[in-house]
Amino acid sequence: MKNMTMLVALCLNLVLLSCVSAVAPAPGDETSGAKPVGRPAPQEAWERDWQQTLAAARKEGIVAIYSGIGSEVREPLSQAFKEKFGLDIDWVIGSPQALSTKIMAERRAGLYLADITMGGTSRQISVLKPAGVLEPLRPLLVLPEVVDEKAWYGGELPFKDKEKSYILDTLAAPIKYMTVNTSMVRPEEITSYNNLLEPRWKGQVALEDPTTGGQASRMFVRLLVIMGQDPWRKLAANNPGISGNERILAEWIARGRYPILLGGRAEIIQGLVKAGAPLRELPTRDANFLGGFGVTVAHLQQSPHPNAARVFMNWYLSKDATTLMSRLADMQTAREDIPTGHLAPDELRDPSVKYYMDNEELLLRQQSEYKLVMEIFGPLVK
Repeated sequence: MKNMTMLVALCLNLVLLSCVSAVAPAPGDETSGAKPVGRPAPQEAWERDWQQTLAAARKEGIVAIYSGIGSEVREPLSQAFKEKFGLDIDWVIGSPQALSTKIMAERRAGLYLADITMGGTSRQISVLKPAGVLEPLRPLLVLPEVVDEKAWYGGELPFKDKEKSYILDTLAAPIKYMTVNTSMVRPEEITSYNNLLEPRWKGQVALEDPTTGGQASRMFVRLLVIMGQDPWRKLAANNPGISGNERILAEWIARGRYPILLGGRAEIIQGLVKAGAPLRELPTRDANFLGGFGVTVAHLQQSPHPNAARVFMNWYLSKDATTLMSRLADMQTAREDIPTGHLAPDELRDPSVKYYMDNEELLLRQQSEYKLVMEIFGPLVK
């Protein structure tokens, strides 16, 4: 009986083994169409490239960025980059002119200390690019969400240079040059720069001094290029008030000395609005520009931390980083897939409006057009 029991058990084991053999392919057998257990899916080329870059970047540990942006932007960027990749940012802060001069002096001395410049588009285009110290960016960009042209406004990466290779700006918010005191002017009364030429506004418009070579000069160069010089000659003849002090300009319009301001600093205006001043920045139906506040990026040749710089550049153009920048700058970005719920409706691009954007041609024209700005407005400056 005992032998019979053992014989039955042996037969059952043989049956079970034959069933398992029938369903389970032998190791490495792919003829059945089943995916081999434990074999990872092959990495795409960009993933291998990215992982190798990350490993090399972590050995470098840091990226050096020359920039003029404030601490309210620098610190959140540094923290987010550190949390994401474990890499630090070494910021060197200065004006665009000072930093471009510093970079060129370092290069002449054989020193290569900076990886990336951030801000100062005109200096990047007029000084650094002609000197041949900028690295083409396209070969450095690897993340699919970054190189996908459909993700960007206008269906292309937002390059500023004519080669579309060296200098990128991730912000593309509508720029409003006009501010009115709403207790004195109804916003619907001012829909065009040409409205400022009407007799009723004679002596009622304040201008940021366009002869200083700064932000106001760039504003008038843009407007001259798009609209021609005739409107601005007429405006100059309409007895405007002019100051180069942005705080004084904001106070003038907030206190009603002038009901309309052309130029000024948006942060100061917005601060007065929060404090209760009846001010409103107005869009116009002519000469509409998109831009930001000086966060264009470029990568320097022979940078000391090339892999960390590459990681930063891809991250800075990613959805995560541009979302952060949109919130820090309170502006719409050039990426089309960024949430905009934190922005007021009039801070968003209008699909029905034709916008102009700064580019190399326009920026280089500033030098010749600035002479015209001086000719028109110079006699008004006391």
